[in-house]
Order: sequence, then C-alpha cells, then structure tokens
Amino acid sequence: DRFFGRVEEPRPGMRLGHMPGAKNVFFYDLLKPENVSQFKPREELEKIFTKGGVDLSSKKKEIVSCGSGATACAVVAALELCGKDPNDIYVYDGSWSEWG
Repeated sequence: DRFFGRVEEPRPGMRLGHMPGAKNVFFYDLLKPENVSQFKPREELEKIFTKGGVDLSSKKKEIVSCGSGATACAVVAALELCGKDPNDIYVYDGSWSEWG
C-alpha cells in the first residue's frame, strides 16, 4: 500500500507513492515463509517477478530500490537467482529516503 500511496509514509516529510516507472516486488514475498533466511525456488521467484511487471528475459538494466537501499539487496540477489546478469542490476542506495 505504501507503493501506491494508500497509507501514510512512516517517515515525516517524505512524499507518498513511488518513483515514476517503478515496479512493485516486495522483498519479503521472495522469501520462504517457513524460513525467511532462504529464497523461494527459482520457479516461484520468476512468477513473482513476472506478476510484478519485471521482464526477466530483458537485457535492459534493472535499478532496484526500497525505503533505504537495504532490502533492495535481497531483490538483487533474487534477480540473480533468476538468471539476470549481475552486471545489469544496480541498487539505488539512496532509494526512497533520498528520492521521496
């Protein structure tokens, strides 16, 4: 809901919503519910990314962000598990803390 600006931003002074053109893949959805220190199987990860609008077959660069840059790293790791070239994936380390 934070992605769509439907709930208040917990950090004062930050705008609501998301960066233009952003896709929404919540990092926690990529993890096994019974053991959140492990990713779900690749097939499930691919479905989650596809549902989120991420084209895993694309050769374009992916820029991943979150609130502060920390959980975006989990998304990067999951993209790599799905076969994306690590040289084509970047973390916007300022993420919403800087942009919002």
